[in-house]
Amino acid sequence: MAIWIWIALGAAYLATWMLIPRVLLKRTVHPSAAVAWILTIIFVPFLGALLCAVADVTRWERRTPRKQEASEHIDGHLPEFPPEQVESRGRELRLAPLAHIAGELTGAKVTYGNRVDLIPDQQRSLDVLEEAIREAQHSVHVEFYIWRTDEAGTRLRDRLIERARQGVEVRFLYDGFGSMLLSRSFLKPLKRAGAVVSPFTPGLTLWHLLTLNLRNHRKLVVVDGRFGFTGGMNIGDEYVHRTSSYGKLRDTQL
Repeated sequence: MAIWIWIALGAAYLATWMLIPRVLLKRTVHPSAAVAWILTIIFVPFLGALLCAVADVTRWERRTPRKQEASEHIDGHLPEFPPEQVESRGRELRLAPLAHIAGELTGAKVTYGNRVDLIPDQQRSLDVLEEAIREAQHSVHVEFYIWRTDEAGTRLRDRLIERARQGVEVRFLYDGFGSMLLSRSFLKPLKRAGAVVSPFTPGLTLWHLLTLNLRNHRKLVVVDGRFGFTGGMNIGDEYVHRTSSYGKLRDTQL
């Protein structure tokens, strides 16, 4: 009798794999999300399929029109590089096909008048970022996956508090799972200073556990709409000193 139970369970488990084609055929699902759902269905028997069915990979599609509207609004303010100028310059002419491909893949416009500085040293990255925030005059927009409450995290938080108190618009968005250790007491001074603080899909509530795989891994800071910082470095002592429980860390910033 026991063998028939195992056979039935095996058949039921294989039947849950029928959800995989559904995930693959959803055009609105990001490839990384599709892979995450497929692995969950395969390696978390029954529970993975249940989560996929309950959460539904299309659950966030209702936000697509709002995202599209915001993207179009931003695109309207970007200085688009005229094609004739690209074709009239030697170096830009060689990059024109690459720029075209990038635009087709991302939907982002090619712009001009930009300069990119590579910062391979994480301590310098933190120093440059802190200095840019300290000199902000109008706005500071911050978005990170992991933000620690240690020396580095407190140091940058205090810079944001200073600017918010001076009337600078400060927005702070952190991932609800990657930065789950951010306490209310740590964020409270930032909110009191007038900053807008919000988590991206908090990972500790029952509702958001259904979208635990949907995380915000971006590391972005935009100061006064003029200076932008991005790369692989999160905010924490381990990222500045390049050591953690996982070993040595190496990140590069732009």
